[in-house]
Amino acid sequence: MATVTYDPQADVFDISFADGPSEGEEAYPGVILHFDAENRIVEIEVLSASKRLAPGALDGIPLPAAAE
Repeated sequence: MATVTYDPQADVFDISFADGPSEGEEAYPGVILHFDAENRIVEIEVLSASKRLAPGALDGIPLPAAAE
C-alpha cells in the first residue's frame, strides 16, 4: 500500500509505493523518481512542494511525527 506524506519543514511531498533500496533520478526540476533494482518506480518526491503543487493539494496530507 502506498504511503503519502508531506514534511512542511523540508517542503517535500512524498509518495512511497515500496520499501527498500532505490536509485533516484530527477525526472523534472524538483520531481524525483526512485526506482528499484527491477526499474520499477517505488517512490515519488516533490521538492518545494508548496510552490509546485496546485493550491490546497497538501491539505490533509499526513505530517511526519516530528512535524506535528
